[in-house]
Amino acid sequence: MAMAAPAPGLLHLAAAIIRAAYRRAVAYRPPQFRPSYEARRRAARRAGHIRLGVLVALVALLIGLIVALTSGSTPAGSRRHGTSTSSSVPPGSGTVGARVPAVAANLLSWQLNSPLSRSVVLPGAGQSLVVAGGLETAGASDEGIYDVNAASGAPTQVGDLLAPLHDAAGVVLGGKGYVFGGATTTPLTTVQVLPSLGGGAQSTAPATMLGPLPQPRADAAAVTIGDVAYVIGGYNGVSADPEVLATSDGSHFSTVAELRVPVRYPAVAALDGRIYIFGGEAVAGSDAGDPVATVQMIDPSSGQATVVGSLPEPVSGAAAATLGGVVYVAGGETTSSAGATPAAIKTVWAWLPSQQRAVVAGHLVVAVAYAGATVIGSQAWLVGGESGPGVLLSDVQTFETNRT
Repeated sequence: MAMAAPAPGLLHLAAAIIRAAYRRAVAYRPPQFRPSYEARRRAARRAGHIRLGVLVALVALLIGLIVALTSGSTPAGSRRHGTSTSSSVPPGSGTVGARVPAVAANLLSWQLNSPLSRSVVLPGAGQSLVVAGGLETAGASDEGIYDVNAASGAPTQVGDLLAPLHDAAGVVLGGKGYVFGGATTTPLTTVQVLPSLGGGAQSTAPATMLGPLPQPRADAAAVTIGDVAYVIGGYNGVSADPEVLATSDGSHFSTVAELRVPVRYPAVAALDGRIYIFGGEAVAGSDAGDPVATVQMIDPSSGQATVVGSLPEPVSGAAAATLGGVVYVAGGETTSSAGATPAAIKTVWAWLPSQQRAVVAGHLVVAVAYAGATVIGSQAWLVGGESGPGVLLSDVQTFETNRT
């Protein structure tokens, strides 16, 4: 921490005190009588010791005075920042005011019973997670629906999907859990309603069939605005699904917009009545098979779809969450060049709509892509996922805004 200089007048006063005291010490003379030679030598030594002692004491006094005057004071503009990774934003530059809160990430002490990726994760009753389907280590799809205690990690099976699947999209709509599409070996058209949203149910029941979707769809994402759910992005087994579907009951769908850049595995979140789509994997064109950095926005009220910016690097399989009025994008996988082997990342970005850019808000504890993700209260949860192609994780991570 920088120290402010003491006032010049105080320094002059301290210096004057030292000079006066030193002169008095130097002016000391032995008594005016004729002692012996040895007595005069002893007196001279005593005088020297006195002068040195006075000088040392006064210098120490001056140092103490300076320290007392400057301790705790810091000149304007030199205040030391703490270890928070909050990113400063100019006033009026978005929906969150002058600062975008950094995020604090946490790796939970408990893990899933086995590695799992590409599952649907929804907030359950109380402090619990509902985990449905997913991809297991052996490459097989899971069909179980589990209520997982968020504090202990203890799982309770509460049902089964109609068939094993992974890469489905899921939302809570009207107090019910919906699962859209997904895949086993090929994309599905199914829409399923989960039998329970957790709460420690002890009996199991199968999911209920609704739908179907207008066409097969896997690798999509879903989000709700009010009482409407939107299904965004994905792949039908042959080509991308650019249509953004809207439903209020899981049985009837309408197309509200089309993505300007069709992708699979996007990260999706809603803010202020608009839907933001981050990255994803290109299905066609020169970037086919690679992550993209594109940020797209859908305005459901007007049906307008626009490209509003780019992430600092291309990502696919990231997770997006809206916390405290800020949209965050976490993890995902990226490539150093076209066709290169993808690698998972730890970065968490905050999206600034008015500036059409993303700023780093923190980092996850474990690099992860294709995690099941949801929000419970003020925390975003990332369940399982992949650290690299075919490398599945059983880790559970959370992050929340750090406003301290």
